[in-house]
Amino acid sequence: MKKIIALVLCLVAILPLCACSSGELESTPVKTEQKPTATADPSNEEKPVTVPDPLTWEKINAIPVATSDMTEDQLRQICADYFRLQLSYQWTPSESFQYRIEAYDRTVNMRKGTVYVGSPYDGGQGNLYKIMNNYDSETGVLTTSQNGEYVTQIIGNHCTSASHWGWSRVSNTYRCGLTQTVTEANGALKLGNYQYPNEKKEHKSTREVCDFNGEQVMYQSYALLKLADGVINFNGAGHVMMISKAAHVEYLPDGTIDGKNSYVLGMEQISSWTKRDFNGVTLPQQGNVDKKYTFQQLFKSSYLPFTIKELIGQDPVEKGYATLEVKDTPALEDLAAGKIVSNYEISDITVRILDPEGKEAYRYITNCSWNVYEKKLNNTIFPASISPFVKKGGHRIEILCRIGTGELFTVYSGELTK
Repeated sequence: MKKIIALVLCLVAILPLCACSSGELESTPVKTEQKPTATADPSNEEKPVTVPDPLTWEKINAIPVATSDMTEDQLRQICADYFRLQLSYQWTPSESFQYRIEAYDRTVNMRKGTVYVGSPYDGGQGNLYKIMNNYDSETGVLTTSQNGEYVTQIIGNHCTSASHWGWSRVSNTYRCGLTQTVTEANGALKLGNYQYPNEKKEHKSTREVCDFNGEQVMYQSYALLKLADGVINFNGAGHVMMISKAAHVEYLPDGTIDGKNSYVLGMEQISSWTKRDFNGVTLPQQGNVDKKYTFQQLFKSSYLPFTIKELIGQDPVEKGYATLEVKDTPALEDLAAGKIVSNYEISDITVRILDPEGKEAYRYITNCSWNVYEKKLNNTIFPASISPFVKKGGHRIEILCRIGTGELFTVYSGELTK
């Protein structure tokens, strides 16, 4: 397993700084680091409507699991397809509620019966597998709350996590997050010949980097962007986008790059619901898909282009695994004291109890945040809740773990004992 870089710890601390605007490239200052809060809002209830294009396991599973023998183009397509689906799935909440994005001093009303597209801006937990744990593919209804938490905390994303879930389908080295510097240690490689003002001293912002290199050097770097590469800025607040169409480059008569007419298409999580047309139906979406950004716009907003190691063959794609570290013949208390370890991000963990006929009698799902590679089971296995099944006898327990590649592993299956 590749070495997990310690720098990821500091990235978690700066996540609240992510400023995902309504599509404008300039960053928005963040006022606070408080977590968005949600409350019930039963007013103006509407009858549930049929979701025009519900999310299904078939759509998710159509995106293949990455393997070491895949081509660069195949790996790039996996990242982009997963992120695109994450930004474009359609749903309606099981009940009306409202939540507040403290960073933007904004209250958002979510209405039962209204169809929404893509994850709400929040949290950082929202990859498609966790969404499906709370989603009815036949009706398109997304369960509004679970274990006392509103859906925005369960399946919401900010710009960094949203794109990260796409790259984590292929990469277990990418840890870039929101930083001023694109570094190899974070699994990301800068594209082009742009330099940092002082390689031995951390610069203050990506604006400083762009100004140091100038337009043409940065334009030449943007010209190298391909499908599933990324751009990042950080100027106190920040933003990350994934490229959905390789750079289109035009030149001026003197041979220099025309920044006004050269462009890329990008995908990104944003923080405002924007109404868009979906096959003749107008729906609110909280993401941009295939939005055009000129090189000049990227430069003015101080974006640094980068790629992921696995996408260019610098780090081979590893075969994913998840294992349970526990005693050889565990009782229930031993299982609760164990932990799951994976070489890819752990998406969620499911504990199932099966009766003597093999029917499911109990299920509990724990959703993990991003950048989790080890997860203790003390908050997933609750002996007090499961003990009644032990007393009945003949029951079995299964522990399943879903990882970033999309694979689901049964890490334990055995007789349920005291």
